[in-house]
Amino acid sequence: MAVSPAEQVLSATPFGGRVICGSLRSGMASYDGFGRRFVYLPPETTEAECYRYAMDVESRQTACPELISAAVGEAAETALRRWTELEVLAKLTTMPVHLLLRVKDVRITAGIEIIRCDTETHWIAVGMKER
Repeated sequence: MAVSPAEQVLSATPFGGRVICGSLRSGMASYDGFGRRFVYLPPETTEAECYRYAMDVESRQTACPELISAAVGEAAETALRRWTELEVLAKLTTMPVHLLLRVKDVRITAGIEIIRCDTETHWIAVGMKER
């Protein structure tokens, strides 16, 4: 499928798929704080397997709330980077992110891999869980 002029394919290819900015296509989508839509198109896979993937995007221009910075234990400049990973983990485990913040045991991430696809303007995390 061709990319429309309004779409921007990011150079990273997490798990063999593509992250597209500005796409109206269906798929795992996330919006930045300015309303820009990002879509993850997994590699050739069946619709039944799409549950295995998740994505989260945050603009680097978005000011990180102090509450998030404190909750993830990171400086405000990088806290949203960590937040995208937590959001992906929450989506793949169907566990609310506020509960993940309380979990100290990393075994909850077993069977889940997260790949960073950051750009100069956005923090982007894409995750995949085992079949």
